[in-house]
Amino acid sequence: RFVTSTFTIILSGFALNTPLYGGNYKAGLDMSAYLWILAIGQGIWLPLWVIMEDEDADPKTIVPVAEKVKQAWHLLQNRAFSGLMVFNVMYNCFSSIGVYAPNGLSRYWVGVDNLQNSLAIVFVYVAITLTIYINGRYFTNYSWRCLQSFGLITSTIMGLLSLLIIFNITRNPWFWIFTQIDSAVLSFIGWLT
Repeated sequence: RFVTSTFTIILSGFALNTPLYGGNYKAGLDMSAYLWILAIGQGIWLPLWVIMEDEDADPKTIVPVAEKVKQAWHLLQNRAFSGLMVFNVMYNCFSSIGVYAPNGLSRYWVGVDNLQNSLAIVFVYVAITLTIYINGRYFTNYSWRCLQSFGLITSTIMGLLSLLIIFNITRNPWFWIFTQIDSAVLSFIGWLT
């Protein structure tokens, strides 16, 4: 998933970096050409999906919908499972709260163009992939509390670096990209634990 997302983001960074989209390239793609490229990229996999989707189901293994609803109801009556479901719903609700200020901040205060913004997202994907690898390789036997504390403390320290941008001490686009990579990786450490 990261590979295809990375391709799409690199494509948007280079192809949509014209003055119309806030970039500085003299030539690029218009939005319809960009969307056609994405649609053709999706359409390439359609025949393979159709070929692989054809499955014969054994009528003996098909569970009626009413039985599945009954099983789900019994599972929801389990205190541990229902608590986990409430946590999952609340975590997703509150972790997706965002502000629109970073878009304006990056463009007008820091001067990040479309290509740099796309590179920042690609760097985040690479950093998250490395985080998964390092966490799986070296930190699987560590206490989740230690990892969570490390992520929280480091994220707080790195969040304070954003104040350097806000108070106009430094407004370097690459420094802004570093703070974005760091916050994404550290929040992902919290998600892994």
